[in-house]
Amino acid sequence: LADEFGAALRGGRGRRATLERRRRVSDLKGRLAQLLAQDVGAARALDDAVAAVAGRAGEPRSFDELHGLLERQSYRLAYWRVAAHDINYRRFFDVSDLAGLRMEGTDLFEASHTLIGRLIAEGKLDGLRLDHVDGLRDPKGYLERLQRLAQRSRADGDGRDEAAAHGPRPLYVVVEKILARHESLRSDWAASGTTGYEFLADVNGVQVDPAGERSLTRTYARLANGETDLEAMIVEAKHEIMRESLASELNVLANAFSRLAKQHRISRDYTLLAFREALTDVVAHFPVYRTYVTERSTTSEDRRDIDWAVAHARRAARTPDTSIYDFVRNVLTLDLISDDRRFRRRDVVDAAAKFQQYTGPVTAKAVEDTTFYRYVRLVSLNEVGSEPDPFGTSPAAFHEANRRRQRSHPHAMLATATHDHKRGEDVRARLNVLSEVPQSWSRHVQRWMGWNRRKRSTVDGSAAPSRSDEYLFYQTVIGAWPLDAVAPDFGVDAFAERVDVYMRKAMREAKRQTSWVAPNEEYERAVSSFVKRCLDVELSRPFVEAVSSFAHEIAPAGAVNGLSQIALKLASPGVPDTYQGTELWDFSLVDPDNRQSVDYALRRAYLDAPTAASELLDSWRDGRIKAWLIERMLAVRRGDPELFTLGAYVPLAADGPHAQRVISLARRHEERTLIVVAPRLVWPLLGDEERPLPRGWGATRVVVPEELAERTFVDVLSGRQRAVGAGGALVVGECLSELPVAVLVAASERT
Repeated sequence: LADEFGAALRGGRGRRATLERRRRVSDLKGRLAQLLAQDVGAARALDDAVAAVAGRAGEPRSFDELHGLLERQSYRLAYWRVAAHDINYRRFFDVSDLAGLRMEGTDLFEASHTLIGRLIAEGKLDGLRLDHVDGLRDPKGYLERLQRLAQRSRADGDGRDEAAAHGPRPLYVVVEKILARHESLRSDWAASGTTGYEFLADVNGVQVDPAGERSLTRTYARLANGETDLEAMIVEAKHEIMRESLASELNVLANAFSRLAKQHRISRDYTLLAFREALTDVVAHFPVYRTYVTERSTTSEDRRDIDWAVAHARRAARTPDTSIYDFVRNVLTLDLISDDRRFRRRDVVDAAAKFQQYTGPVTAKAVEDTTFYRYVRLVSLNEVGSEPDPFGTSPAAFHEANRRRQRSHPHAMLATATHDHKRGEDVRARLNVLSEVPQSWSRHVQRWMGWNRRKRSTVDGSAAPSRSDEYLFYQTVIGAWPLDAVAPDFGVDAFAERVDVYMRKAMREAKRQTSWVAPNEEYERAVSSFVKRCLDVELSRPFVEAVSSFAHEIAPAGAVNGLSQIALKLASPGVPDTYQGTELWDFSLVDPDNRQSVDYALRRAYLDAPTAASELLDSWRDGRIKAWLIERMLAVRRGDPELFTLGAYVPLAADGPHAQRVISLARRHEERTLIVVAPRLVWPLLGDEERPLPRGWGATRVVVPEELAERTFVDVLSGRQRAVGAGGALVVGECLSELPVAVLVAASERT
């Protein structure tokens, strides 16, 4: 049996030989297991051999036998830190024990998708959400292959011809893809759209007051010693990630370019070190997560982003000879492939593909998992798929994004929370209010820093926490402060523990004073002590009471923001996604905080108990009003699906004294119309109101299309009728007299 194992492992090379070797080894393992089960002597001999390698109890251990065994394996067992600089397989980001699979290989694709194909054939699977699609060598090709698999599987399940099995795109697929502001999802991908990060950014940004930017920036720079050049911070973080976490992949990439350059005399003198530096510069300035150049095409979008990155890298270069950047550009665009075949086509394509699979992980680790924990001016904007600059989103930009989505991907997902969000949707909604009260925020933070001065420590000659970490702490506490915390002794210890866990993760992600790879335990202990002492009622009652008071002061405005974003999500073009657990107020922080178990019984009880809208508003802190809004709007969607799938999207303008504080839209299909009126930037309209109901709208109106003039609508939330005047407008004060948002349908179309 041992001889047969040896012969199998010494088999030939190539795909066919590899598959045969695997089959033989699998059979031999089965025979070995059967032998050990039947032959006591064989089992004892194997146990003795294992004991000899592991070392016998009571005897000095020698690792020579174990080392010899490991040296005979097809892998090298190594210390995990080695992977940062020396690795020969593609990882999932920088997680060394998660290897990337080559989905472009037919055999591997078929083997790994067997279950998916079977579930589709059985009618148990209607769609897929694909995470990290940018990790694929060729996302477009993968999606096409996935749709062909679904088509075959549907045909098998239905007993019909493959060509007739639900058309060319039988499977609903959405892809996790982070888009830059100038970027769109590729129209030729066989997907219905993204998982909705760009909508999250737009609907969150529309609640940020641009008038507060200058004041918040000054406060951040003065109190937190904050760096304000975001682009420079991102470039710096990318360099750090490539130098420390993903250096091994950069080495592989540089070697591929170096080998390619040596194929011709015109480029053979570019050194490996020169390529490493040039590629580092280009990746650091790359404006998108990745490009999608293939042998089949190089799009104008790809060329635009490659040219932009190369131009900025060239300006940042520290070498007098920048011609190597032209070579890199020509590889990335595949222009290096010429008719005289000076360079092997396959090698050029492979180098470009490796580069494209590298920029995504670098950007994700540098931006989402580093810069977003360093640049903490207003952390509600530091969300997956979002950009802290520009500061917020205008209503016009929000509407235009919705119209683009309806034209290109009308069935894309719309998200406001995901398993990867940095902070819950209602944490962001409350923190957005800080943009409306920047001076008040500045005064509070300055006072708190003074009160908590003695709670800071000194580690290695520097303050712990740093000014930036302390500034993040105050935003975190204000954003996540529980609505039921009406007194300073509400059980703050549990809350302090959550904040402590969050701060440890945030500091490690920022990679300033500590990190996951090299934890600074002394600094972390000092910050943990600071957090817990600040939130200890006995030690810090004035601070706890002040935080509680300020959080409750801005909470109603935050709740209005939270309800507005739900109403806009459920009425916008696309498929609204409600992350489980966010049916009530969601004040969670980053994972693991946002992945806690969900109390479904409580939510079911809330929905099963009929409650008047006015009562929900009076008890708004328990979150029932949010669940009720979701349930009512989903009922409208369910009652008239064509209105939301086929209906036109019509942005509605506002006029009057508070026109900038309302955002409204209409969905129209045939004779049916739905109008949503949602407030924004409502802080001045709340006053001392403890309920989330803005007042004082005055003559503010929402202008509706002429054909709807003198029509009567019914608010599906309050049940009240709302008339459109002869001038073709809805009076905002009337629409929002009972609830913070209004969802109106024509009286004859009531759902």
